[in-house]
Amino acid sequence: MSKANGRDAKIKVCAMTTLGLPAAVDRTLAVMLTCIPMCMGVLAFTNNIADWTGTLSHVIRPLLTLEALRDMPQFSWRALSASWAPVCYGFVTSIELVVGIVAFVAMVAMLRRFRAPTTLFVDACQWAQRSCTLGIVTWLFFFFFVVAGDWFLAWRSATLIGIQRDSLMYAAATAFVLIALRATEARLLRADNSGRSSS
Repeated sequence: MSKANGRDAKIKVCAMTTLGLPAAVDRTLAVMLTCIPMCMGVLAFTNNIADWTGTLSHVIRPLLTLEALRDMPQFSWRALSASWAPVCYGFVTSIELVVGIVAFVAMVAMLRRFRAPTTLFVDACQWAQRSCTLGIVTWLFFFFFVVAGDWFLAWRSATLIGIQRDSLMYAAATAFVLIALRATEARLLRADNSGRSSS
């Protein structure tokens, strides 16, 4: 082995093993935070699949066909036929699964890079942030809060208004995780930069 290769290997080992307590805590918290969108996405998918027929019958079809607003013909042009219900529900359910899968991939990447240099760990952390962003878009816009609530007027139905409440809770939790991950990333990078400048 040449002297240069030996020096590079030594630098790499040093970078992999010198992890201070604050950085270790921040990295652990980032991994734990990533479990939240992962579980939300995967569990939403499994719950939707487990009660597919019941949700289609009692929630999705009445929502899309504006069944509760038959006495308000001025809104009837917004309605979709009942045949679209499985397609729309399948689309949203699939996106929820993607949220969970992307978060899972990010979590695995962060664990594999737990003792790696900060920039490599942060790269993995950013995939968790992308998962959160997709979750916010899904639960706040796609179908649930904006589309279901305002386009299909779920808020006018006593049986469907819960869609907006539940989607808002999901989106708020995901937004909290996104903010926390961004703050953790900023702390890690700031500590890494200050460590380099002092050395």
